[in-house]
Amino acid sequence: MDNAKNRILYFLGEEKIPVRQFESAAGLSNGYMRQLRNTPSNDKLSAISAAYPQLNMDWVLTGNGEMLVEDMPQHGACRTGEVPFYDVETTGGATGLVASSMESPELIGYLSVGGLFGNCPEAAIRHVGASMAEYPDGCILILQQIHDFRSLVPGRNYVFETNESRFTKRYSPAKELDKLILYSTNSECYPDGNLVYPPFTVEKADIRRIFTILGYVVSQSCQIRFIN
Repeated sequence: MDNAKNRILYFLGEEKIPVRQFESAAGLSNGYMRQLRNTPSNDKLSAISAAYPQLNMDWVLTGNGEMLVEDMPQHGACRTGEVPFYDVETTGGATGLVASSMESPELIGYLSVGGLFGNCPEAAIRHVGASMAEYPDGCILILQQIHDFRSLVPGRNYVFETNESRFTKRYSPAKELDKLILYSTNSECYPDGNLVYPPFTVEKADIRRIFTILGYVVSQSCQIRFIN
């Protein structure tokens, strides 16, 4: 398995997933895998990850680690108009509350959101805290995982997950190539003029997953279909 294509084919064989079913679930054209020479493009990788979140994309790209993601429930292909809702939280980060990422997220239901966020948003989780002004405390963020730091756009908001915490912040590149600067959008200050939620730096090596934020909903405006 010396390239991404062969690792994907190995995954399909191990999980007994027909290639045509895989292509259809990920929105790929009929015969895509046959024509693929080595590594899918970034947009195709995102589509594959959305359809099969149990597949470890780092393993697909590099061969490192395990084939399956152990801490994300395997719920199979995406459901059109529905987003998997996980019983975990993200917070503003460094100052104040910090959501733990130590526990495995539990899939508790699906949000019915129609096509508002595209065909296959990857996950929905709660956001708490006041450091990000645009996201109400207790709202539900709609997320899509990204797999390459080069996909980060300065000035956009993301959910970052380390081995210990999960937080929502606005991204800015740092002078050091191995680091990121993360900002809050709440500009509230203490009486002495210091920010209540100051920016902080995170090393890329400490980040295990990044999710772009497609949007958010509040619980009164969506339906959750619970799994029996």
